[in-house]
Amino acid sequence: MSDDIKNIIVNILAATIFAILATIAGYTISLLPSRFWTYEYLLKLNNYDVLMLFLLLVLLVFLLTLLFFRMNKQVKCSQGRERIMGESCRLVEKFATDSKTPFLSTRVTYWKSSEHSKNRVKFRSLITQKLYEKIPIRRLWQIQTLEDLTRLEKYLDEYSEFDNYSVKVIYDKQVLIPDILCIKDRVANISFPEINSPREISRSIAFYNKSYIRSIESYFNVLWELALPLNHYRL
Repeated sequence: MSDDIKNIIVNILAATIFAILATIAGYTISLLPSRFWTYEYLLKLNNYDVLMLFLLLVLLVFLLTLLFFRMNKQVKCSQGRERIMGESCRLVEKFATDSKTPFLSTRVTYWKSSEHSKNRVKFRSLITQKLYEKIPIRRLWQIQTLEDLTRLEKYLDEYSEFDNYSVKVIYDKQVLIPDILCIKDRVANISFPEINSPREISRSIAFYNKSYIRSIESYFNVLWELALPLNHYRL
C-alpha cells in the first residue's frame, strides 16, 4: 500500500471518529433541559446526574484535545524572524538525515552584514554538515543587490568542493518569492514576506501532510525551471 493511500485512509478514519464523537456530544447536550445550566438546578443533581455531566465534560475535552493534536500534526506556525530561522534549523536537523531526503530552499530574506543571528549562523553550518553527509541540496537565490551577489560568490567558493550542491538565481527586484524549505516527503516550511518590508519575514507555516509537501515542492520546481544558471545572472 502506498504512503498516499495510507495517508488518505488515516485521514478518513480520523475524520469519521471525530464526527461520531461530536455527534454523540451534541445529541447528549440536546437532551438536557434548558434549565439544566442554572445554579439552582445544578444543586439538585443526584449522583447519576453528576456522573453523566462529568462524562459529558470528559468527552468534550477529549474532542478538543483530539482536534488540537490532529491539527498540530498537520501544520505548525512560527512568528518572528529569529524563531522562524530556529525552526528551519530544527527541521533540517530532524528530517534531512540521508541522501533520500534532499532539501530544497530559497534564499530571499535579507540579513544585514552587521546583524548577528545565532540561528542564521547555525543554518549555514547545517548546510555544510549536510553536504558532508552527501545530502543533495538545491538553493534558489533571489539576487536584488550587489551585496546579494557578493554573498553568493562567497558561499560558492566555500562549497565548490561539493558536487551535491546546486544553485540557481532569480534576478528580479520587483517580484518577491517566499522563503521555502522543503525536505522530501518529510516537511515543507514556507515563510511569507512583510508588506512594508518585503525582504523580511515574520510568519511561517510548516506542513507535515505529504500532499501539501509535494504541492510546495512542485512550486519550488517551477521556480527552479524559471531561474537562471549562474553564468546568466547580472545586476
